[in-house]
Amino acid sequence: MQNMKDQLAERLHDIIAMMPKQLYLAGSRDNLHKISGAECLPWPRINIKLEGHILISMCEGGQTVQHELHYGDINFVNAFAPIKLHEATGSGLSLVLRHNYLRIVYAKLKGQDVPDLEYYHIYDTLRMATVYAFKSLGALCEAEIMPSPDIAGRLVQLILEMSEDDLRHSANETFTRSQNLWLQLVDYIEDKCLGDLSREKLADVFKVTPEYVSNLFQRYSNCTFKDYIIRRRMEHAAQMLLSGKYSVDETAWQCGFKHTAYFIKTFRLYHGMTPGSFRASAAVTRHGNRNIIPTGQTNRMNAKESGHLSSSR
Repeated sequence: MQNMKDQLAERLHDIIAMMPKQLYLAGSRDNLHKISGAECLPWPRINIKLEGHILISMCEGGQTVQHELHYGDINFVNAFAPIKLHEATGSGLSLVLRHNYLRIVYAKLKGQDVPDLEYYHIYDTLRMATVYAFKSLGALCEAEIMPSPDIAGRLVQLILEMSEDDLRHSANETFTRSQNLWLQLVDYIEDKCLGDLSREKLADVFKVTPEYVSNLFQRYSNCTFKDYIIRRRMEHAAQMLLSGKYSVDETAWQCGFKHTAYFIKTFRLYHGMTPGSFRASAAVTRHGNRNIIPTGQTNRMNAKESGHLSSSR
């Protein structure tokens, strides 16, 4: 049987061979609150629609617009760009630039159920040129004047071609069934962790037991489900504050805290300083053109990236 890596490589090759119809760019300069219920993830990603359609809301030039993507359409979503999914059918492929690897994931929707997902992580052969191309596209999205479709399209094409080459040369092992389920849990949490989540809810969504959910967290993140959620929220909050684009109240709201006072208390326990002090320190760092993390953070910020599989990620 053809392994998952080869299947993803063939899908990516077919995407490169076809002529994309439309390219939509979502940047993070616009206010998150302009799109009610929007998600705001810290990882830039390229989404390619293969079958069916997808209806999304995003910000363009300070205005909220809706786009419906069909076969061959591509949506680049920069880090922290607000975007809301209204409906989706069919299948698609995404490239997500994480902290130290590139995630390639194929998703096939099954009505209202959790989609079937196939993952592969490129970290052994991920070249810096691929990373820089991703970041260059993100920088174009944040410019005052959006790039022309031709310029952005050529850069997307370059990213896809280099990613295919990185993928074909990668020697990482295919994920086991439990690892694949773990990655689906992580992705679900990345989308939903800002809301109300529980072991029981995840168990119900993925048709497993709450005890099995706990076992996966202990095995692959070396912490409890509750600790993992807090860690992701605190890491997410730190990245938002480091960006300088969000107030403490906005960060608290976006990270799933109904009361700012409780957010401040939790943040201080985790990072060793208040969100306001963290944000002010980040501002000094930016103005000084020094690419460093503000002092006062705990060693947890230097731990393995959350969700990092010990054997495969």
